[in-house]
Amino acid sequence: MDNSVFANIPAWLAPLMLGASLVLSLIYIALTIARKNERCPHCGTSNPIQARTCRQCGESTLGITKNLLGLLEALAVLLSGGGMVVALLSALPSEEPPVDKLLLVAAGLVLFIFAVVLVVWAAKRRGRLKREGVLLQKGFYGGFCGRCGSEILGGREACPSCGLKVELETPNWVNRTAEGAEPQTAVHKIICYKCKTENPASNQHCLNCKRDLLSFKPIWLRFLYFFLSVLFAAGAGWLAYAAFKNPNLNKALTDLGWGAIALVLLAVVFPFWGLYLAFSRGAVDENLVERADRHTKLQPWQALTDLSHALELAPAAKHCKILTKRMALYQSLGLVDNATRDELASTYARERNPEGGVGLFIGETLFATGPGGDAFTKSYLSGVARQARKEREKMFKAGRVVALGWCPSCKCVVTLDENLRCPQAGQTGGKRHFGKPKYIQFVLPADLEAGKAHVPEAMEAARKRRLNRLWSWLMVIVLIAVVIYVLWKVVGR
Repeated sequence: MDNSVFANIPAWLAPLMLGASLVLSLIYIALTIARKNERCPHCGTSNPIQARTCRQCGESTLGITKNLLGLLEALAVLLSGGGMVVALLSALPSEEPPVDKLLLVAAGLVLFIFAVVLVVWAAKRRGRLKREGVLLQKGFYGGFCGRCGSEILGGREACPSCGLKVELETPNWVNRTAEGAEPQTAVHKIICYKCKTENPASNQHCLNCKRDLLSFKPIWLRFLYFFLSVLFAAGAGWLAYAAFKNPNLNKALTDLGWGAIALVLLAVVFPFWGLYLAFSRGAVDENLVERADRHTKLQPWQALTDLSHALELAPAAKHCKILTKRMALYQSLGLVDNATRDELASTYARERNPEGGVGLFIGETLFATGPGGDAFTKSYLSGVARQARKEREKMFKAGRVVALGWCPSCKCVVTLDENLRCPQAGQTGGKRHFGKPKYIQFVLPADLEAGKAHVPEAMEAARKRRLNRLWSWLMVIVLIAVVIYVLWKVVGR
């Protein structure tokens, strides 16, 4: 390689790039700490960083946001990496690279690592602020009116019967699960798993023993994680050794998608995975679900709050499981309408994220590796979504929920009849209807007015999906045309 090509690189270029990277990183730190709001990636509305959902469109704000801060730090990463490469190339022409250029290379490496760490730090800080915003917020998730005894749906601000306003600071809703029992005021307390001390709901550590009130994994369970990981690693290693010795066994395992190399990797990875499980605190949403399980009978209202917070923090694939737990808790508290709402929501969660359904581990891990496994997985996932739709329709036929949809003839949102048709379609002398209602949404009768807003949202989401698909196809067509043009020019020459 001719190193003389790099001899003309200006001596000031690498220090300039590294200096600019350092300045941009320091500016990024200052702006990140001072930043209080961020724009919604869906509608552009400004929201506090702690917000989990947009106050305008209601969409999740957990995704990566497009802002100048991200561009600033990306530029810092590029400048630090580029400065390091430039310093290294400028040192190549010398038989004995000068110390100053080697120091520049080292400085570039340090700045590059520093810039990447800043990106991770900013993401973790944003996640921590959002977690704190969820865990410290107070919300109403359902109960019985303390004045007239009517059930109030979670999220409502007042009793639908007598208009009693819901108070969060001093709860005025009650629990009356048993017939004839005296109503009990809703109490929010966290019971320490070690010393059984009652703590305020906002506490992060026990008032008595200072234990973390959120994280709880006993020593025996942590040891069991590590022991099982070592056991599985030993089994995978033994099976890999046997496969090396026996070609027939190796062929059989390869046909199943588990070759000897894969088994060796499992034998190496499993102990580290066991160590991670043994010492990890776990995800916040998992800890909240675990704490809710401990409080289901002792403090059911605190368990309800924990499950609701976990639902906000958990990824979409876990929503169905958490909704099912909260539905069972609602039923134990006698909150029938709230339980029905969660049952309905769980069908939508399963339909949108069938990979979160029960039994997917077996279906995807064991079968997807063999012949035809991909077809089995797709069939399994479509079956989960199909079953969710059937359950929703069964709820509708039983009269537990109502259906709303956009009538293309009436040009408005209508409440559909038992055949999922516009009620004006069969009337004598009425306007003739063409086509079926679209963007159908199932809601509780008590949520009818709020549900009408979901239909236009579904229409807008469908419009955006069509537009994105159109742009994707146009980009593909343009890219293919460019490739064909370039190949034609090259071949023509």
